[in-house]
Amino acid sequence: MRVLLAVDVGNSQTKLGWFEDEHLRRETQLATGSRPASATVSGFLSQASGRPTAAVMCSVVPAMTEEWRAALGSALGAEPLVVQGDSEIGIRNRYTEPQSLGPDRLVGALAARELYGAPVIAVSLGTATVVNAVSRDGEFLGGAIAPGLEASLAALTETAARLLPVQVEVAPCVIATDTRGAMIAGAFFGAVGQVKELLARMRAEMGEDVPAVLTGGWAELVARDLSNVTAVEPALTLIGLRLAWDHVSKLG
Repeated sequence: MRVLLAVDVGNSQTKLGWFEDEHLRRETQLATGSRPASATVSGFLSQASGRPTAAVMCSVVPAMTEEWRAALGSALGAEPLVVQGDSEIGIRNRYTEPQSLGPDRLVGALAARELYGAPVIAVSLGTATVVNAVSRDGEFLGGAIAPGLEASLAALTETAARLLPVQVEVAPCVIATDTRGAMIAGAFFGAVGQVKELLARMRAEMGEDVPAVLTGGWAELVARDLSNVTAVEPALTLIGLRLAWDHVSKLG
């Protein structure tokens, strides 16, 4: 049995996944940068039965990429596979500058294609709202990036002196009767409308009613008010990393 440790270092959250063959047996997440990578890896492994035989990672935080690579290499005694935007992982990247693509977007598209077929649209709702298109031929076409819920609220409170920070939550209505509620309504329903519009335009450009899968920290909240999504898959990036490792290992 192959045991694989997968790590997705995001702007806000870092996720770790434990795979036994193709099955995700255990996962956890923590705020990015809240603990040293070495301590996080050690703590995660101490709670698992057995040891991983390999590791794969991607990072959109360049300042932390080397720290995580070193921590995984030290814990496993072997170099982890570090996926980049231009890595050969079994999905063609049609970006004009493939190396500039966030690797989380590439592995997320790979996982969406594997789980739901092609064409498909992968939507990530985290620090940013990212909508990615996979063609009928299974290629990563590109996509759109917009501010996420938290980023939008943070920008609002930073630029408007009388608006205090609020926590993101599901808004009960759009006509709020206090400032806090108005900010929550604007952020939540704004995100819902943002995803609806991006999906509609992307489907129009692709020329068909393409299925869409949501992932990311706010996916389940936003999906409650969306009727045009196929599924919510919280572990999409981790699954994509596992698929990337499988592809690279087969190449030898």
